[in-house]
Amino acid sequence: MKIIVIGGKGTAVDIGEQIVNAREQYDAKVELLGWAVDDESLGPEINGYPVLCKPRELVEKYDDPEIKLIFSLYRADRMEERVSLLKSYGIAPSRFANFVHPLAYVSKSATMGVGNVLLSHSGLFSNVRLGNHNVLYARSFIGHDTRVGDNNFFVGAGVGSETVIGNGVFMGMNSTINGNVTIGDYAFIGMCSNVIKSVEPHQTVFGNPARSVPRSV
Repeated sequence: MKIIVIGGKGTAVDIGEQIVNAREQYDAKVELLGWAVDDESLGPEINGYPVLCKPRELVEKYDDPEIKLIFSLYRADRMEERVSLLKSYGIAPSRFANFVHPLAYVSKSATMGVGNVLLSHSGLFSNVRLGNHNVLYARSFIGHDTRVGDNNFFVGAGVGSETVIGNGVFMGMNSTINGNVTIGDYAFIGMCSNVIKSVEPHQTVFGNPARSVPRSV
């Protein structure tokens, strides 16, 4: 499988380099072709791989079903805006890849949609239902029987069992969610927070236990 990553900074580069690592160290049948990014200041290549085009040019320039895409332009302070950006590209879901690093764990009973990324040492446990375009950084895990929507971002975060997570949620580094709660769309969970009760859509919570705070990111 050949992959173009949409994005050229931060998480996008991390994903690209894990694709390279999976191929070079674990003989995974996956190959990074390069990047699709609008920011011309990044130059013609990033970390040794070419900038191929702008995201809106992908469908026309790479009309090949064997070339798959990964979207990685999320920002903690602009999740809803970036989800709208992804939708505006009009790219068919079938063009997106799921990338699971060989050191990630996916239970045989877990399911996922398209465009998801599981970096090394992340995990999906039994009967997890993962939607589309979710990113799990290293040491992130989703507990059994949890349902996760689309476009969520987990940074070294832990999610308990039988939890429901909506869309566009950002979980900061080392944060945790207790089991049997609901996290609303576009909620923001601050770094090192311990969520023990449900969080409303667009709410920001922080602390141990996590409490609602004004959004400052």
